[in-house]
Amino acid sequence: VFNCNFCSERRGVAGSLIQLETGAERLYRQMESAVRVVSEDFPGRKTSAFIEDSTILAGSMHSLKQLVKLLQKAKIDIRFGGQFTIDQIFDRIEILRDLKKVGLDYLFIGIETIDPKLIGGMSKDTQESGQKWIDRAERAINILCDINIKCGAVVLFGLGESHQSRIDLLLKIKDWRIKFNSPYPVSINWAVQHPLCGDDGGMNYNYLDWGIISNEWLKVFNNFGEASVLYPIAGQKKPIFEEVQEIANLYQKLL
Repeated sequence: VFNCNFCSERRGVAGSLIQLETGAERLYRQMESAVRVVSEDFPGRKTSAFIEDSTILAGSMHSLKQLVKLLQKAKIDIRFGGQFTIDQIFDRIEILRDLKKVGLDYLFIGIETIDPKLIGGMSKDTQESGQKWIDRAERAINILCDINIKCGAVVLFGLGESHQSRIDLLLKIKDWRIKFNSPYPVSINWAVQHPLCGDDGGMNYNYLDWGIISNEWLKVFNNFGEASVLYPIAGQKKPIFEEVQEIANLYQKLL
């Protein structure tokens, strides 16, 4: 729903959302179907699901309230998770409490960076409250802990940030893990330029070569969900082995 330049589903490429007005009903039907299939195929087992949306029902308050009503009425037994942005959480605390009662067990949030200004800003960094992005991230984690919703986090490097800021971000997450026992898990990625229907920032990559160029790089990128040596995001330099190695070693201490 946003237009972040590092996102493969950003609005400028994928287009605006369609049929959001019927999204809650469709999602409920899928969840109800999952519960039915699991109960038939695996009697005695319960159902869990991950909602594969950029954010659950685009964060629409109307749609989320509609989903709560459908789940409350049906009383299906399911635990589920999904994604919200940090700023979406602040305006939806009561909705999150209601979602928790009908099965919402965990949320993933994208932290990306310690300071969006270091990478030219993020479209999803929407609040102009004067509070720093990293402080808002901590506040969001605290809110989820209070509601007893588990929290995972996604970190994204290679956006133009300094190496020191990467270290600072992982150290901050380490502090949160001590303070809140959250977020966990923590997913790390190194931004890769996606083809994006030809709108690739002028990089004109052919994507003919495997993005990891040696066993050494493969080892150091082992725990990254997404990473490449050959295809950095538009306008950014290729990753430096020693820097990635230091980040990988620091990340291991979070596991």
